[in-house]
Amino acid sequence: MNDNILDIMITIDVDTILNSEGQQFDNNVFHIQKTDSTKPTHLYDYTNSSGRLSTQAIYMVARRNETNQISEGTDELVVNVHEGDHIRWRTTSLSKGLDYAVLLYKYKQSDPPVTDTDLDHVQNVRAQVLDQTPLPIIDVNNPSGPPIAQVVRNFYWEGDAIRQGSITYTWAFMIVDRDNKVVGYCDWDPYINIS
Repeated sequence: MNDNILDIMITIDVDTILNSEGQQFDNNVFHIQKTDSTKPTHLYDYTNSSGRLSTQAIYMVARRNETNQISEGTDELVVNVHEGDHIRWRTTSLSKGLDYAVLLYKYKQSDPPVTDTDLDHVQNVRAQVLDQTPLPIIDVNNPSGPPIAQVVRNFYWEGDAIRQGSITYTWAFMIVDRDNKVVGYCDWDPYINIS
């Protein structure tokens, strides 16, 4: 185990997002962006009696010693890293590809804003595709026996914590159906503290 790597798992409840289509929230009616990936629907902007839509649909976790624990399992996970640490983000939907998949596609530091003279606190953010990821499945004829080996392609995003500071960042993600058709684009904004 490398102590300089922070893994963040993001679980997205796609059904809650899609079932909110057309519903009235405090400030307006929710509509998911379906065609323009450059203008994802910002889930944080929609609040009802159950709270923000991002809070209802996004759950982030990391190792407890790397979070402030109050935010563990929420859409606003606060992680604590050091300069030089490596961060990896992975996503899954609650249905894990049975009905929908979710794919992160754009990272942006949103606060403090990045100017021409100021660099992102987290840099080199890029997707990594793994050609062979082990993903065993249960043998339905012998559930207590050894799993059946299968290998799949998988991916994650990674970046490097470069500068000290507390930042808000935005991840945009797409929702994809079982036919690989994009159903919508959304985003939300968690936090990172770099010391």
